[in-house]
Amino acid sequence: MKLSSLASPSSFLLFGSCLALWSSYVTLPVAADEEISLISACEPTIADIACNTTGFATLCDLLEITDLASVLAGEGPFTVFAPLDSAFDLLDPALVATLVDDTDLLTEVLLYHVTAQSLPAEDLRCSAPDNLVEMVAGGNSRTLCQNNNETFFQKGAANPRDDMPEIIDTDIEACNGIIHVIDKVMLPNSVADLIETPNSTSVPATAAPSVADAMTEPPVAAPTAVSAPTTCETIADIACGLDDFSTLCSLVVQFDLAGALSAGNWTVFAPTNAAFEAIASVLPELSEETITDVLLFHVVADAALFSDDLECSVLVEMANGKSSRTKCDADSVPQFQSGGDNSDGAEPELLEVDIPACNGVIHVVSNVLLPAGTLP
Repeated sequence: MKLSSLASPSSFLLFGSCLALWSSYVTLPVAADEEISLISACEPTIADIACNTTGFATLCDLLEITDLASVLAGEGPFTVFAPLDSAFDLLDPALVATLVDDTDLLTEVLLYHVTAQSLPAEDLRCSAPDNLVEMVAGGNSRTLCQNNNETFFQKGAANPRDDMPEIIDTDIEACNGIIHVIDKVMLPNSVADLIETPNSTSVPATAAPSVADAMTEPPVAAPTAVSAPTTCETIADIACGLDDFSTLCSLVVQFDLAGALSAGNWTVFAPTNAAFEAIASVLPELSEETITDVLLFHVVADAALFSDDLECSVLVEMANGKSSRTKCDADSVPQFQSGGDNSDGAEPELLEVDIPACNGVIHVVSNVLLPAGTLP
């Protein structure tokens, strides 16, 4: 994905005013791991590119204000997901107001765009758990793919699913690492409570030129497109292509749900064969209407809910109109997705999460989700 045109950033509005305040009054110590070298004899560094490339004025200013420019001029290796100026203009006003007064949080947000490894585009993965990227600030961001794996996003824990940072340019080479360009700011969990309302729209890839073309000193290599598989499997493809879901596949086909799960946008909690075996004695007693109701109770319509979208103790409306509940472990990580007729000893445990499909996401569960009133 190569960018093609550029307009000089002309309006930072409130955020631009904040930059002036920060630069006038704030001095922040370098927030970096002690093992990261801050001395680099090579050039251009990531900091050099960020501060000598049209379109990254805000990022450069913030790196200098927080003293992180010296970190990204260090030995590395680093990979930086670099937001364009327009990405900062899209930030929620409540978050901007807080960042003005809290430079520690600002530093955390910036370091949430940095991983202490060389991570070229060809190493970004669409499938969990390999799509998790550990960030210097702590916590993970997640690589997500859409449009037959041709569009890549790098989602922060607090970025809404319908407005994720898209990777619009890749593999800008610096002597101490790699830059990928994104169109929105990645948001860690620590700012989730500060985001009040959506305040963003996607920036088309034609709105800015290639970063390499805009540099005063070009990097070693020009940006290249993200390497990605050209094939894509639907939820129905996945369910019917794996041996452990043969019972689920048979039921989906028998009750005419395969067509729906080959299109649209869905979240599916997929029971294993063993899950169906556990209720084998009950299934013959259920009517076709009840079995259809149970199958639809494993599906969330019109939404791809990844594991970080599931909230502890919160009800999730399923495709049959009833609700399941997410239950978490002691570390607030989703562990069960339970229905009204699931007993405490047989709650559906999330065995594997975030299996991406062309038309949604699959979570594997250990037991069949049973809505209230299912069991005779």
